[in-house]
Amino acid sequence: MEKKEWTSNIFTVTNVFSEEECRKYIDYTENIGFADAPINSHGL
Repeated sequence: MEKKEWTSNIFTVTNVFSEEECRKYIDYTENIGFADAPINSHGL
């Protein structure tokens, strides 16, 4: 596993799942579907 920090609050982690595990999660989420996620910037 490798963590790369882009800014003090933004980072990515690579090599957490195998290619097979990733495919299973992608297939699962695509089958249940996605919905819009409203963005609220008030109060920032």
